[in-house]
Formats: sequence, structure tokens, C-alpha cells
Amino acid sequence: MAAARKMGPRQVEKFVWRVCGGDMHAARVLSVANAVTGALWASALAVSAIGAGLAQARGMSAKHCVKQVDRQAERNAASRGAFPTIASCRMRLAEAFVEVVDQTA
Repeated sequence: MAAARKMGPRQVEKFVWRVCGGDMHAARVLSVANAVTGALWASALAVSAIGAGLAQARGMSAKHCVKQVDRQAERNAASRGAFPTIASCRMRLAEAFVEVVDQTA
């Protein structure tokens, strides 16, 4: 059985732009894309694991990437005014992900 291919950072970024780009600021879209990339490459869904996954995918320092993911999580928790936009984008990302998984099954 062949090993599963992981989406690269550029593919994830294009996907997140397509799903959420019109609703969110460019920096936030990039942050979400980085977090999604880290989660796809991570061994667990913890901030440190997602940061390590992002580091592996981008060939960067794990310390730097863990800090970046942690700050992203803090900003999302603090930005209550942007919550409806973020929640809407996350819902569309989840729906798009389910469609992709259904097509590959």
C-alpha cells in the first residue's frame, strides 16, 4: 500500500484562499492556512504538535512555528468581533474538506 501524500503548504494556502479569501484579511487567511498545514502534518491536535507539523512542512524551526500557532490561537480567542467571519470560514473549510475526502474515498 502506498504512503498517503500530504498537501504542501502552497496547496493548503490556495485552498484556504479559495474558501475564505473574500471574507478575511490576507494576514489572517495566511495564519489559518499555516495552522491547517500544521494540523495536516501533525501527529496530534495540540498546539505544540501543530507547530511541529508546520515546521516539518515548511522546513523551519519548530520553536518559531509553535510560537506562531500559539499566537494564532490567542488572536482567535481574543477577536470576538471577528468571530462570525472566522466561524463561517471554518464551517466552509470543514464542508470543503468533507467533499475532498468523499471524492478520494
